[in-house]
Order: sequence, then structure tokens, then C-alpha cells
Amino acid sequence: MSDEAKISKLVQKLPKLPISWEIGRYGYDWMDAVEESGSGWFVVPLWGSKGWNLGSWPHVIVLHYNGDEVYGVATYVEGDLTIRAYATPTQREVATDMIAHFYWLHNDSGPEDLPERFGDVPAKYFGPYLGW
Repeated sequence: MSDEAKISKLVQKLPKLPISWEIGRYGYDWMDAVEESGSGWFVVPLWGSKGWNLGSWPHVIVLHYNGDEVYGVATYVEGDLTIRAYATPTQREVATDMIAHFYWLHNDSGPEDLPERFGDVPAKYFGPYLGW
């Protein structure tokens, strides 16, 4: 089976998310609809060792899903959704690291000394925020 076919099968295992344009025009409304759906998707507000903002609410929202055999990450950007599926939580965390890096660079909401190149970012800046 090709990698594309494997990824397609993983994506099909993810629960559906509310369609943003059916909910309303604000990201906060969509976040409420996700929570009310009981789908298992949840918003990830903070990321990295210091808990920097992940996304830029209500315009950019990042969600995770933890399944038995699939781990999802979804990005809502002003009503547009990108949904990806991974076989392991580690793969999903690396994808989230990349999302965080992009938005930290463009929104000045991450580490002050954040390198522009993803490969140069110290590992200590990435991963789930554990400071709850």
C-alpha cells in the first residue's frame, strides 16, 4: 500500500469536524461547535516548554484528536480547515511543532530568540505544553 493510501485511510478514521461556514463567521462560534459536537477533537491553546500561544484566536485555531489508531491535527484559518492524520502521537507533535513555528514567526507570539529556519529551533521550545 502506498504512503498516500495509508494516509487516506488514517484521515478516514478521524471524526468529522463542524463545517465552519455552517456555524457562523467567527472562530469562537466554531470552537464552541467543536466542543458541543462531542467528537473528541479539542483545542490546543498553548504549545512548547513555556506555553506560548498556538495560533491566533479567533482567526487561527489548532486542534488535536487522540484515537486508538489515529492522531489528528486540524488547523482552522479564518474558516478554512486543514486536517491531517498520523499513526503516532510523536508524528502529530512534530507536525504541531511546524505549525507553531510558522505562527510564532508571523505573529511574534513564540520564543523571543526563535530561529527563522525550523531545523535550527532548539528542541526545548517544542512539544506539548505541560504546565497546566
